[in-house]
Amino acid sequence: MLFILAGHVYVHGYKNIGLNNPDADLLSNLLMSFFTCAVDCFVLISGWFSIRLKFKSIWNLFSVCCFYGLAAYFLHLFVDGQHLGRSIIYNGIFPFSNPPGWWFIREYFYLLLISPVLNYAIASLDKVRFRYVLVLLTVFNLYFGFLWRNDVNSSGYCLCNFIWLYFIGRYLKLHCSLDKPSAAYFVRYLITCALLAALCFAGFRLGSDSVFFDNTRYNNPLVMLSAIWLFCTFARMNFHSVAVNWLASSALAAYLITDNNYIGGWYYPAAHYCCSSWHLPVLIIAAAALFLCIVADKVRFYIFRPLNKLVVKLCDKYQYLIPE
Repeated sequence: MLFILAGHVYVHGYKNIGLNNPDADLLSNLLMSFFTCAVDCFVLISGWFSIRLKFKSIWNLFSVCCFYGLAAYFLHLFVDGQHLGRSIIYNGIFPFSNPPGWWFIREYFYLLLISPVLNYAIASLDKVRFRYVLVLLTVFNLYFGFLWRNDVNSSGYCLCNFIWLYFIGRYLKLHCSLDKPSAAYFVRYLITCALLAALCFAGFRLGSDSVFFDNTRYNNPLVMLSAIWLFCTFARMNFHSVAVNWLASSALAAYLITDNNYIGGWYYPAAHYCCSSWHLPVLIIAAAALFLCIVADKVRFYIFRPLNKLVVKLCDKYQYLIPE
């Protein structure tokens, strides 16, 4: 999540510094090349552990999206002096259908809903057939999507890319030993990111808009590879911490708060100001935002804990309606 927030600071703030400065643009592209893979990593993790669709999971995601969507909307009304409109319905009832800037939430919710079908299909595949399916998905998403910018997956901001990543994550879990040292995978991650940054800088100097020079496309093969290598770096590590898990449970709130259409309109200009005027590293800004959002989410959690317990109990009662 820290990488995702840092990437957003770059896209909406820091990148503007280097528009007329090749040296600054080299630095910003280098940073972004290391951050972009975080979204792909998140979906790879979902594939590795396999999604188990539950009503309470849907409720937990729905409730947190509604809360921050409505909170941001009412803050927008108060600060900007706007009148109440139909946007309150979008933020309060339909956060998955028309989210306030959260494209990732919408696409991940789609993946969540079809996960039982994907899991059933994967369970029926042996290793050879699994490879065949991966080749087909790669052709669809990489050749037709990334290379030819077809609607099937023109940029990686879609369900097709998430399904591709989900299958890759499951294949790594079921059919790959990942027995190399973590350092070996991490070195590959660094090399891939450096190559991606070099291509982006070359595209900047050449004035080319080729997809190969774009490090913001989640279906860019180098972004995909960097995500896989970074994921493999930590996949086999055994790390257990109650404190880390407690903090991680609220990490999504940082994305919902900072990338909301309303709050983002204030947060990203402030991030741009901090980068350009104070020369603060993007990771410091992202870490500060992550910490503040986690604190806010813990307050939300304790306030709404009685309601959540009641709804979760009801969800468990009807869980049998969802196939395993």
